[in-house]
Amino acid sequence: SWPFIAILAVSTAYGGTAVAWNGVQLAQVARYSPPGRAGEVTGGASFVTFAGVVVVPALFSAILGSVGSYMAAFSAVAALALASGLALLLRPGSR
Repeated sequence: SWPFIAILAVSTAYGGTAVAWNGVQLAQVARYSPPGRAGEVTGGASFVTFAGVVVVPALFSAILGSVGSYMAAFSAVAALALASGLALLLRPGSR
C-alpha cells in the first residue's frame, strides 16, 4: 500500500548502504593486493567472505536443532563474529 516513490526511496537507500558494501570491500582488497595479483586476492577474499553465507546458517540451524534455543544459536554466531574481529585486530602488523 506504499506509494511508488516511497518504495523507490527505501530501495535506493538500501541499495546504497546495505547491499553496496561488497563492492567497496573488493575495491579495497584489490587496492592493497600485491601488483598483478588483484584477481587472485579478491577471489580469495570473496571465497572466505561468502563461505560464511553458506556455513553460518547451517551452523545456526544445527545449534538451534540440538539445543532448542534461539538465544544459544545467536550467541554462538555472535561469539564467532567477535572472535574473528578480535583475531583481525590483534594480529601482528594490524595497526
